[in-house]
Amino acid sequence: MRLTRLVLAALLALMSLAAPPSVFAKLLSLEVRCPCTRPSKEWRGHAAYVRCVKRNAPAYVRLEAQLDRVRGAPRRSQAELRATARARVAEAMASRCGYAA
Repeated sequence: MRLTRLVLAALLALMSLAAPPSVFAKLLSLEVRCPCTRPSKEWRGHAAYVRCVKRNAPAYVRLEAQLDRVRGAPRRSQAELRATARARVAEAMASRCGYAA
């Protein structure tokens, strides 16, 4: 499993070199995985949107960190990754996504 993640991170890093940054960002962004559409058939409310972000944020942050390491950035600690994921969830909780207009 770990090897699969590393291979995936390496492939995505190669794709980032070949594609424009905006295309690469769309592949990985939480905005694509959990779009903020108000109201939506996808979200039964704000809590459903926050759950989606909470479920996807840790994996997104880990993959982002792996890609940064491939690009030469220093390794981030587990505490930093958890704090970043918590910050993403806090942003989702503060947003208006999933609420009826």
